[in-house]
Amino acid sequence: MAVIKAQNNQRLELIQQIKKKYKDSPSGIFKIEPVKKKKKIKIGVYARVSTREPDQLGSLEAQVAYYTFSVLKDPNNQLVRIYADKGVSGTNAKKRSGFQKMIKNCENGKIDRIITKSISRFARNTVDALEYVRKLKEYNVSIYFEKEEIDTANEDGEVLLTVYCALAQEESRSLGESISWGKKAYAKRGVVGHSMRTYGYDFNKDRSWYIVEEEARVVRSIFERCIAGVNGAQISRDLTHEGIPTMKKKSSWNSKTISTILNNPTYTGDLLYQKRYTKDTFTSRSKLNFGDVSQVLIEDHHPAIIDRITWEKAQNELAKRRPKKSDKTNKSHDKIEFFSSFICSECGSVYFHVAVNNKASTKHHWRCKAALKKNPLVSCDTLKIEEEDIMSLFMDLLFGLKNDQSFEALLNEHIGLKKISEEEKQLLVFLEEENQKKYQELYKVVEEGGKKGEDTTVIKRYTDSIMETQEKINMLVDKEDEYKFLVSEKNWFLNELENLGDIKSTSYRGDIFKRVIENGIVHPNNIINFNLIFGISKQVRK
Repeated sequence: MAVIKAQNNQRLELIQQIKKKYKDSPSGIFKIEPVKKKKKIKIGVYARVSTREPDQLGSLEAQVAYYTFSVLKDPNNQLVRIYADKGVSGTNAKKRSGFQKMIKNCENGKIDRIITKSISRFARNTVDALEYVRKLKEYNVSIYFEKEEIDTANEDGEVLLTVYCALAQEESRSLGESISWGKKAYAKRGVVGHSMRTYGYDFNKDRSWYIVEEEARVVRSIFERCIAGVNGAQISRDLTHEGIPTMKKKSSWNSKTISTILNNPTYTGDLLYQKRYTKDTFTSRSKLNFGDVSQVLIEDHHPAIIDRITWEKAQNELAKRRPKKSDKTNKSHDKIEFFSSFICSECGSVYFHVAVNNKASTKHHWRCKAALKKNPLVSCDTLKIEEEDIMSLFMDLLFGLKNDQSFEALLNEHIGLKKISEEEKQLLVFLEEENQKKYQELYKVVEEGGKKGEDTTVIKRYTDSIMETQEKINMLVDKEDEYKFLVSEKNWFLNELENLGDIKSTSYRGDIFKRVIENGIVHPNNIINFNLIFGISKQVRK
C-alpha cells in the first residue's frame, strides 16, 4: 500500500508541474519537446602506403581492419569511408586521388572528422599539411593524428602540427641527403647501383657490365658518322630508314637520342656518377648537374665500346656545331595553351611552336611535327599556320557561338548524356549501404578475433571486398562529378559569351580557350575544328 501511495504522490506532483507550466505559458499552450536523437559524428579515415610492395599493401589492409574497429567501437561514430592511396608518396597531395576525394567530401559536408595514422601519412610537406588543415577548418572538419596525438579541434592543435610538420619535412630532406651521401661514398669505391641499362650494355647477374655487340656496332657507327660531319637529325633519319631498332625496340630514332649517345662518356669505359641530382626531395625532380654538386668519375669501370681518341674527335666536332651563346634572354612562349592542343588533319601529328626572330620582332607560327621533319617515319607537306590566325579563328568561334540561338540547347543535350541515371543513383546508394554493412561485419570479425584469435584470411576477404566495392562507388561518383563540372563550366561559358564585347574591339580570350577547348584539328587552308570539353566540335575557317 505504501508503494502505491508513493507512486500516486509522484503522479500528482508531475500533474501539478504540467499545470503550472501550462498556466505560465503566454499562449496558454504547453509544448512538449521531443527527445532529440544525438547526431552521429561522420568519420573519414585516410590511409596511405608509399610503395607498391606486397608487404606494404598488407599494411593497407591492416589499416582498413584496424580503423574500422577503432571507429565503430564508439556508437556515436559513423564510418563514412576509408580513403586509401596505394603506392604514392606523401610529398605531393595533388597526386593522391583518394586524398583529393576525401577533401572534396569534406567540402560537401559528408565528413565531420578525419582520422589518420600520422602526419607523415597525411603529408610530409609542411605547406601542404597546414594549408589543408586550415582549409578543412573552414568546413568545420577536424583532423586527429593518432601517432602524434594531435587533434586540430583543440586550440593548441595547429601549433603542435606546425612543429611536427617542420620536423617531418626536415626528416625527409635529411633522409634524401643521407641516401645521396651513401651512394656517393660507394661510387668513390667504384660501386654504383644501376636499375636501368645504357644502350650498348647490359648487366651480368653480379651487376657487372658486358657489351651487347649488336648495339655496340650502332654506337660506333653513330660516332663515326658524327666525326664525318653528319648531324644528329640526319643520323636519326638514316638509322630509322635502315630499320635499326632503338633500345626500347621502337622503329623511329630521334636527334635527342643521338645527342645523348654522343655526349655520354660511358662508352669510353668510364662512369661519371651524379650527372643528374635531386634538388628538391619533396617534388623528387632531378636536374642536370652543371657543377652544382660534386661528381665522381670512375675510370675503367667497364669494357669500352669506343676508344678515347674517337671520343675526343666526336667532342671536337660537336663543339664546332654548337651556336655561340647570345646575349638575348630566352623567354618561354606565353601561349602555353596552344602546346599539344592542335593535331594535323593529314597525318595525325601534333603541331609544334616555331619562333622566327628578326631585328624588329619575333613571329610565331605553328606547324605539324612531321612537316618539320621531326618524325622520320611520317611524311607530311602541311603548311604552317600563323599564331595570329589561330587566335583570330578562335575569336570567330566565340562570336559564332554567341549568335547561335540553338547552341545552349545543343550544350544541354550533350551534357545530359553525362548525367548519372536513376538506376545508377540507386546502384550508388545500394553500394554505399553495402559497404556500411561490410564495415559493421568487419568490426564484428575483428572484435571476435580479439577474443578468440584473429583469422587473417577472413579479415582480408572483408577488406578486399570493401576496397572492390569502393572502386565501383568511385566510378559512379566520378561520373556524377564530371556532370556537375560540365554544368558549372557551361554556365560560366554562356555567361562569358553573353558578356563579349564588339568583335572588332575584343582581344583574344586565352582564359576561355584554356577552360573549354579540349583540342583542335588543323586542316589545310587555315581551317580548324575546335573540339570543346562538352563533346561538341565546331569548324571555323578564315
